[in-house]
Amino acid sequence: MLLITTSRRTSNRIRSFVRDLSIVFPDSDRFNRGSMSMAELKARLKHHDTDAAIIVTSYQGNPGRLKVYFSDGEARIVQMTGCVLRREVSPESNVRVNRVVRLSIGLKPAELTTNMADLLSDLTNMKPVEENAVYPMGPDQTNNAILRLQDAGSGKTVWTYYHALDGAEIGPRITVSGLRGK
Repeated sequence: MLLITTSRRTSNRIRSFVRDLSIVFPDSDRFNRGSMSMAELKARLKHHDTDAAIIVTSYQGNPGRLKVYFSDGEARIVQMTGCVLRREVSPESNVRVNRVVRLSIGLKPAELTTNMADLLSDLTNMKPVEENAVYPMGPDQTNNAILRLQDAGSGKTVWTYYHALDGAEIGPRITVSGLRGK
């Protein structure tokens, strides 16, 4: 299980982003952090027997970083340069994600994309599959999603989600510029 929360200072956009993350990480628990300290957060990790926690921090009112804390004490920081919420990616889509069925990465990925694939593999317990594009998986995949990582140029990586039924992007779309830790 995965815990998802915000930093202490938050905005409506960050709360919407956290809600989006909780939708595309179906085995997650979203909660309001409030004034909870890091020690209290780590205690909550142990109490709920979770694998990791993601804390979304802000930069000028927008999501700026994802701080990922694993139950073994390891921490990683994902630096974001932008995010597009699910409602902005596909306003007419209301796909409820029951599970992520594939972790797809572009062919011959750059180092940042490979490192992000390793991080997301740890969070989802899936091995990355190198593919040229996102391929729909058929009519039995109605409420499932494909997590996709691809190089975006300028040393950045785009992390987004696609509907496994038809291959339509359902978001959120996150542009990653750096990853620290491990």
